[in-house]
This record gives sequence, structure tokens and C-alpha cells, in this order.
Amino acid sequence: MNQEENKSKRNNCPTKLLSDLPSEEDYFGGHERVAGAIAKLINGEDGGKSIAVIGSYGSGKSTVINLFRKKIESENNETKVFIFDAWQHEGDRLRRSFLEQLIDSLREFEWLEKRIADEEKNSFLQQVTKEKLTRWGALMLFIAIYSPLARSFLSNKESILEWSRENSPLFPIEYKPLIHALYLIAHAFPPLVAISFRHLGIFIFSLPLVYIFLGYVFCKTQDKPFDFSFLSNKHALRGPEPSSIEFQDTFDRLMDRVLIKDRKLILVVDNLDRVIEDSQIIELWGTMGTFFNSRNTSQRKWRKQLWVIAPFNDKSINPRIRRIPTENSKPNQPNDKIKSITDELIDKTFQATFHVPPPVLSDWRTYLIRCLKQAFEEHTPEDFNTIYFLYQRAYQEGEAEVHPRDIKIFVNKLCAVHKQWEDGIPIAIQAYYVLLRSQLLSNEGKFFETAYQDSAPRLIIGNNRYEELIAALYFNIEPERAIQAAMRKPVEKALLAGNFEELSKYKSFHGFSLVCLDIIQRASNSGEWITSPWKIGLVAWAIDKFGPTDGDAQFRQSWRFLEDLAGKVTWWVGLSKDVGRGISIILRRPIGQVQLELAKKILPALCTNQPNLEARAELKGLSLAECWAEGVIPTIHVLHESKNSDLIRELFSVPGNPNFYFEVMKYVSGIKNQELIRYFVPPDVNQINPTLKDRIQNRQALTGLPIIINTIVRVDNSNAWPQWQGVDSAIGSLFEKSAISADDRDSLIYVLVLLGLKNAQFFMQRLHSLSRNNAFNEWIKPEWGHNPKRIGLLALAVFFSQPNINTKMSQSLYSRIAEKPTEHPDIINEMVSFIREMDIQPELEKMGKSTLADYLRTELNQQSPQPSV
Repeated sequence: MNQEENKSKRNNCPTKLLSDLPSEEDYFGGHERVAGAIAKLINGEDGGKSIAVIGSYGSGKSTVINLFRKKIESENNETKVFIFDAWQHEGDRLRRSFLEQLIDSLREFEWLEKRIADEEKNSFLQQVTKEKLTRWGALMLFIAIYSPLARSFLSNKESILEWSRENSPLFPIEYKPLIHALYLIAHAFPPLVAISFRHLGIFIFSLPLVYIFLGYVFCKTQDKPFDFSFLSNKHALRGPEPSSIEFQDTFDRLMDRVLIKDRKLILVVDNLDRVIEDSQIIELWGTMGTFFNSRNTSQRKWRKQLWVIAPFNDKSINPRIRRIPTENSKPNQPNDKIKSITDELIDKTFQATFHVPPPVLSDWRTYLIRCLKQAFEEHTPEDFNTIYFLYQRAYQEGEAEVHPRDIKIFVNKLCAVHKQWEDGIPIAIQAYYVLLRSQLLSNEGKFFETAYQDSAPRLIIGNNRYEELIAALYFNIEPERAIQAAMRKPVEKALLAGNFEELSKYKSFHGFSLVCLDIIQRASNSGEWITSPWKIGLVAWAIDKFGPTDGDAQFRQSWRFLEDLAGKVTWWVGLSKDVGRGISIILRRPIGQVQLELAKKILPALCTNQPNLEARAELKGLSLAECWAEGVIPTIHVLHESKNSDLIRELFSVPGNPNFYFEVMKYVSGIKNQELIRYFVPPDVNQINPTLKDRIQNRQALTGLPIIINTIVRVDNSNAWPQWQGVDSAIGSLFEKSAISADDRDSLIYVLVLLGLKNAQFFMQRLHSLSRNNAFNEWIKPEWGHNPKRIGLLALAVFFSQPNINTKMSQSLYSRIAEKPTEHPDIINEMVSFIREMDIQPELEKMGKSTLADYLRTELNQQSPQPSV
């Protein structure tokens, strides 16, 4: 077969819808068994009993009834089955509909004569008379309306003859008597004649006269009178709903007539559970009781010749018959009690119950493939097996029972899809689409999330264009366009979440860069991201990490939109590390003056107002100061590296109150590039020291004070900040007036050493005062031999404040360290760590020569710096 033949076959794949009518064959085995058992029961016992056939939706109850009907009617010609479909007559008057259909069926069985059937029907029908205009009346009405017009037209007969002679040479002048005759008729019956002058002369339309003539002839041949009356009586039949007593009387009368000799009648009330209105279900349920419970039932012989069968889904019918009163029913009963009452009602109504089980795996597999073969004749067994595996997996995951009707519905849905695409998309992918769409009909996001993240269908189907083809089916457009529509929401979600693993799935798809551009362009046009600016940073970071290459035109356009959006932000709400990375990437791409102008817009927006994380639920519970600092550091780093330090100093500062500033400084103390700390200037330096003083006096987080102060002193011009004396006095008051913990004391001594060496001599004076009061003696003594870190800090304080005093106990202990540092390596290591941490190496160089100073310098040169946090 050549390529053209293949194409023709692909575009003309025959597809046949399956009928939803109940089957007359048993494909599952169990249906035939149930039908045979019911037939044996009816053939072997007297009637007057009701049988329930219970099964879930689509399990094959109607198939059981069809098989039963075929079997029992073939075995005995005197046994007939009457099936009343309650669902088909929903909304009708059910008792009347039942009786009408029953009478018609009895006529078909030839158990009831036509005359008697008509009499029975008329017994519960009413005749309604309506008047209607006859055809003769309509003709006369037409004449009355158009008579003046016709008279006027034919009033000048001489003009008509003259005109016809000039314009219609075929019309002979000898017809003048005819014109005179028409003139007379038109005055009597003007509308009966219409004249047209064109080529053939006068053409006379006399259809009304023809109608009257033909009607008269017809009536004569049929021996019927010709009716010249203007109005006729229109009769219509309208049947009111019989009462329960009238229904019983009519039903009993019919049974008396037809159930004679050995005849048996089986009444089947089908689809009872499909009726929507609860009131009609209750009415039908009550009606079934009248079949055997009429006033004179015990005296009627036909009772033993009548059976009632009701197939229904008990799970559906139970909640809907609770309103039927029983001996044990009470209002406001619990659900378990109600269930027992409805079970009691079912048991009371039916003397025998048969259950239709769901098909087992092997049975429904055979049935599914049979249905697929019937619907798709030209497809291969391999296609059918693949569809079976997909279908089996879908229903196993949903833990649902598989029924014949479910299979038919699935196959017909697949037929509808296949009619549109035929073999343009593999039928297995179409089948998976139908299954998935049935489960997730109204949730587009969930549909594609399931379709693309579930690897099992991909393995079963084995098609490398799986994603594109699923999208094409969903949007009903070409795969290349459909995949872009399908990608938009998940790609946007992945971009905003920085989900690189998810983006990696879509990067190879056709149109990925175009989808990214579309997402960004829409945001630019709507302005949505300007009020939610963290999205700009997140998208920039994600595209930089996992976007197209710089050679992609859509990619370059995306960056231009991002740069434009970043420049329009007036307040960067929701800053975080990932957002900061994205902002820095946007700022890094342009160079020269373009970068400078963009930086002038971005920097002020970073520190406009007090930072806020409320807009980003995913950051709930995180440190506000940490998120903000992580968000601005990458941008500061880019501008610092591009030699724009003056611009940073001019436009950047830490926003918010002093307490927020302290938290920020605590975080930035651990950044890798310590040079960046210098830019973290508070908005108002005059508020810093008073707040710091209050924190010290209130002993608020003193253990974190060293880190904060150590960071602040690295900020530009911090040594010139006013009111450091207030901090000094607050520290002194704690030492002098109240007992403090060893940890808080260490923090305060750290601050005194640090600030005392940073050109604030009054802090060093505080250390001198503590030394003179023998404070160090009390602090070093209990720590000796087991806490080298604390001793190292105290020794450092003594070293810088009073290096030559060694007459007291504290100085005697210190002298051991100072004279023989090699014997105290742990303490020396801690002293070196503090010197490096405080960045006071220049101050060490100023201490002059001594055993301890020289040893500390040597250790500083030999030890490598600790890695920054």
C-alpha cells in the first residue's frame, strides 16, 4: 500500500456507535444464570408474587430481563412478559401510561380484542371539543378580504383588452366574450379569478374553483356529504390520572378478561431507580402493591397467573423510599435505622430477590475488546489490548466496579473523539484522553497535571509526542498549537515557584520560549506583576536558570519586558532570596548607562517602606529581616562589582524601624562578601543609639548584641554616629547595679572591646574601670581550665585595655597566658578567632612588641580564615 493509500485509510477510519439497548446475549455468564433461575421459579410455582432483581448501575439488570423474556416466552406460548419503562414515562401520568401501554401490549399478544381495548382506553379518557375553521370557511374569508381589490382591477375591461392586444399577440381578439364573462364573475366572486398578462396573454388562475369542484367529486365518490359549513368541531382526547381505586378496577377487569386457562403474565417495572422525582417513585412503589392487594384479590383466579418483577439499584432506591411509611418507621431516625427500615420495606414488597453481580476481570476484558472490535473494525488487537490496560488501570485506581453499560459509554465516547481525529492521533492516546476527561471534566489544571506527571500511561502508550497529542485532544486544535495552550498554566506555575524539575519537562516542547514570552507579555500588559513584584524576580531567576538560550528571539524579548516591569515597581513587596537573585539578573543584563538608569529605579523601590511578607503565603513563618536582606544583597553585589558604590550610598538604606535594622544587621554579619555590609546604613542614625541603649537596659536579646554591633561598626561612617556614650552608660549600669548572667556579661565585654578599639575611647575606659575593680579576677577564676572561649575573650579585654598589669589574681592568670602562650593553645586559638571576627588586626599591630602580641600575630598569619557563613 503506498503513502497516498495509507493517508486515505487514515482519513476514513470507519467508526460505529454501540447501541445502549439491553443485550439479548450473555457475555458474562452470570446474567444467563439469573435469568434461568427466575424462569424456573415462575414456571414451577403459582404466581401472585413479586421478584426484585438488584444490581448496581449498568450491571446488566435489563439484559437479565431480556434473556428471561426470550427464555420464558420460547418455552411457553401462553406466557407473556410486559415491560413498563418507568424512566421513559417520567413526567407522564404514570398510572394512565401504565394502563395504556398494558392494553396495547395485550392487543399485541392477541389476548384482547380491539373493540374491548378501545372501550377500556375510553373508560379513563375524556373527549375535548374545539372549534376550527373549515377549508370552505377559509376560502370565504379569503374572498371577503380580497374582493374589493379584484373588482377594482377588472372594472375597466376595455383597457385590459387593448393592453393584451398590444403586448400579447398570441391572444386573439375573438376571446372578447370571455373577458366579458370574467368581468361578470369577478363582480360576483372577485377573488376566484386572478389574471396575469405576460407573453401568453391572459392566464386565469382559478384554483379556488378547482378546489371546490374536486372536493365535491371526491365526496361523491366516497359517499360522503360535501360540507359547506364554515366551522368544524375538533375532538381531542385527554386522559386524567386515574385514582388508585380506578386503577385497581381497570387492572382487575383487564386481568379477568385475559388471564384465562393456562395463561401467565409477568409485569416488569424497569428503570425504577432512574426516575428523578421521588414522588413518582413512591407512587410506582405503591402501585406495585395494587397488583395483588385489590379488594377482591382472594376471589380472583388470575392472581396465581400474575408475577411482578422490578429490577433496580438498591443503593440508589434506598434513600428515596424513606418517606414510605412502615410499621417501624419514625420521624428523625438515624441513617442506620432508616436503612434497616428501607430494607424491611423491600423485603415486605418482594418475596424473592436476585442479585446481578459485577463482571469479573476476564469477563469484562473480553466484553471490552468485543465492543472495541465492533466500533473500530480496522484497528488491530494491539490497539485494543493497549486500551484495555489503560481502562483497567483507570478503574483499579478509582476502586470502582466495571459494568457493561460503563464499557459501552466509554467506547461511544471514544467513537466521538475518533470521528474527529480518526488516525491522526493514535487511538490509545484518544482512549486515555477520554478516561482522564471523564474523571477530571471541569479542572483543566488537574487534567494536565495528571496527564503529564503520570508516567504509567506514557509507558503503556509508548509515543514520544504524548504530551502534544493529549493537549491537541483537549483543545481540539493542532498539536503544535495545543501544547502551547496546555503548557501555559503549568509553565507559569513552575516559573513562579522556581520549579526547575517541572520546567525541564517543558523546555524541549515546541514553543516553550513563546509560551514564556506570552506569560511575561500578558503580565506586562495587565500590570499585575507590578503590584505583586516578587513574581518578576521569581520568573527572571527561573528563566535564567532554565530558560532558552540568548540566541532565541522570544527569549530576548522576554528580558526586555522583565526589565521594563522591574523599572516600574515602586515597592518590592515579598522580597526573598530567589526574588533577589531574579532582580540582580535583570540588573546584570544591561550594561553602561542603561544599567545605571535601571538601578536608579530599582534601588529606591527596595527600601521604600517597611518590608512586608503578608502577600506571599509560602514565606509565612520566616524571618522578615532575613528575607529582605537576602532579597537586596544580590542587587547590591551586582552594583558593587560594576563600580557603582556611590549610587548605592546615594539611593540605598535599610528601611523600617531600628529594631528591624538590628535584625537585618544580625543576618548580614554572616554574608560572604563582608565589603557589602558598609552599604547597610539605617534611614536615621539618630534613632539607632537610643534604641540600642533601651535594648541593653531592658536586657533584650543581649546574646545577639555582639553580632549586631560588630556589623554596625563596618557600616560607612559608623564611628562618627552620635550618642555612643548612651550605649556605654547603659552597659556600665548593668555591671554596677545588677547581677547579670555570664553569657550576657560576655556579650557586653565583647561590645566594650570592639567599640573601644573603633575610636570610641570611653568604652575602653569602661574596661579600665572594670579591671581596676578586680572584676576580671572574679570572672576568670571559675572558668579556668574548662572554658577556653570565655577566658580567651576576657584575656583579650585585658590585653587591649591593660596589657602590663599583672599584680592581682586576674592579671596573674592572664600573665600565665601572656608569658607562656604556647602552653595555652586553646585559649590562644579563641583569642585569634575573636580578633579576626572583630576585624581588629590593625589594632593588634598597634600594640607594640610583647610575647603575647607577637605570638598572636604569628598565629593570625599561619591560621587560615574560617569560611564565611
